[in-house]
Amino acid sequence: MLLKFPLVIFFILIKLFLLVKCSKNERKIQYYENIIDANEKLIQKFHYPSDASQYRPTNNNIKDYGTFDFIIIGSGSAGSVIANRLTEMKNFTVLLVEAGGFANDFVRIPAKCGDVLLLNEFNWFYRTVPQTTSCLGMIDQRCPYSRGKGIGGSSLVNGMVYSHGFSDNYDKMAIDNPGWSYEEVLPYFKKLERFKKNVDDVKVDFAYHGYKGPVSVEYFPTNRHFTDLFIKAAKSSGYKSVDYNGCSPFGASKSQAVHKKGQRWDAGRAYIEPILHRPNLNISTHSHATKILINNVTKTAYGVEFSKNGQLYTATATKEVILSAGTIGSAQILLQSGIGPKDHLDEVDIPVIHDLEVGSKFRDQPGMYGLYFITNYTDPNVIKSQRKKLKEYVKGYGLLAASGSDALIFSRLNKDSPHPEIEIEHTYMDPTETYRKTFYYNDETWNAIWNGTGDGSRVFTFQTILLYSKSTGTIRLKSNDPYDYPLIDPNQLSDPEDLEELYRGVKLALKLIETPPFKSVDTKFINRPLPACNGHKYLSKKYWFCYIRHTSTPDNHFQGSNPMGPDPAKGAVVDSRCRVHGIKNLRVADASIFPFLVANHPNAPCMMVGEKVSDFIKEDIHFK
Repeated sequence: MLLKFPLVIFFILIKLFLLVKCSKNERKIQYYENIIDANEKLIQKFHYPSDASQYRPTNNNIKDYGTFDFIIIGSGSAGSVIANRLTEMKNFTVLLVEAGGFANDFVRIPAKCGDVLLLNEFNWFYRTVPQTTSCLGMIDQRCPYSRGKGIGGSSLVNGMVYSHGFSDNYDKMAIDNPGWSYEEVLPYFKKLERFKKNVDDVKVDFAYHGYKGPVSVEYFPTNRHFTDLFIKAAKSSGYKSVDYNGCSPFGASKSQAVHKKGQRWDAGRAYIEPILHRPNLNISTHSHATKILINNVTKTAYGVEFSKNGQLYTATATKEVILSAGTIGSAQILLQSGIGPKDHLDEVDIPVIHDLEVGSKFRDQPGMYGLYFITNYTDPNVIKSQRKKLKEYVKGYGLLAASGSDALIFSRLNKDSPHPEIEIEHTYMDPTETYRKTFYYNDETWNAIWNGTGDGSRVFTFQTILLYSKSTGTIRLKSNDPYDYPLIDPNQLSDPEDLEELYRGVKLALKLIETPPFKSVDTKFINRPLPACNGHKYLSKKYWFCYIRHTSTPDNHFQGSNPMGPDPAKGAVVDSRCRVHGIKNLRVADASIFPFLVANHPNAPCMMVGEKVSDFIKEDIHFK
């Protein structure tokens, strides 16, 4: 009897523990139901912004914001890192200027990344000038350009795929830019990464990963049947299982992601939120940088002008200004500051401080989103109620715990290529009005391909991405008004070789559907011809060329507007230590510095740049 009494107490305590845990989970579920409902109401009111006039000052006064050792413009994937690493030095003071605010818990639900794109609070949502060679199926033939706005930058709105890029590209970059070989950048990838193998059926090259960094990297924890079929189809097509951040990228894998226990792990969460207590860090959110202050006689950057809450401010930097506003934003701010092609600055009536080819070699990877497939299999995860999905999400797994891009293949087009040329992403897609708004499709394109095809439980897409586009575009100013959006002309698929190679990638993707795994669920390419391509035989090469030009859009992997190199006469904007040529105390640190397309998903490379540039700054300041 005495022995039974403690057992009774034990079982009572277990029952109480489970009741408390269930109650806590229920509160979490209710919390997420409320924030999803609130944000979906905001999405319904979405409109495409045409400029940044929300930041325009309401008076002509300019106030002094203070003096700091360093001013960083932009708290994205690079700027957040630099703010963290510089404030490790207690004798450095840092001002971080960011146009957006802090993330909320809705943003950090991975499956909601498409919805987040329609929240103007976290997205600049640029659009290009009308195109003639791609985005022909979009409204006014203008591509939508998503750029993150907030503490974390584009890592708040991207698909979360974590990829180093390919080693030979860094080795190529290092030929003219010492210190940037893959052997030299890999330690920085390891430094930032906290890798966890949280699923069993993947290959991992453990020597290429870091385990103590601030950025959580793991695999999306889902049980999607279509994802498993994709991996099996890849293997049956000859693609081996690989760790694409390891020894060799050629093959198939589930996606590595900036992710922890079901949630997005953006750069702000990794690098800024843990250091908000540091007294030497000053963060000015909802602050739109309008220009860098530069002494035209000494060619020295000494501060930043920005607008905040209807007021214009200037802040002074005694050591350096670091520009990390992204490939589009950094180019725009440099141009507004008088650094750029003289002819263009003269056109928009901006005094020229230094003539550099800012914005002249803008690059991105075209992605073809129109490969849409229907099956006879209904995914039970998709048809679950939102409450059931949230029950899984608060436990760190399930459909809500993954973005759409959960598996991929890296493939050569040419047998001698040292790197993959095509990426095929398996993507879950629910063909809703949100998807249409995100991609800016016109009525004809939307109705022909996606409209009326069901609830998404029996469908999936392949996104086929050309990794090394030869086409280049430009970023230019619309005017000398810093609140006007820039003129973005990606000029994608203007090089005939790009169209041919993307077509070859599409054919590779279509071969996967002919494999036994996909045949087992009667997978079919949606048989709905695109009216704009009716002048060509259906599914002929010319039809596919037309189809690609209409449904392809930039993949938001922007790079190269401020390229790194030793010679400004050959188009270089920054040197190998990311210092702007001809201007003292000014650096650029983001994806705009890559002199060619280096990275297939630039989020991780941007954080690597942040880590590396932080060391450059500490070294250079120490030896001054």
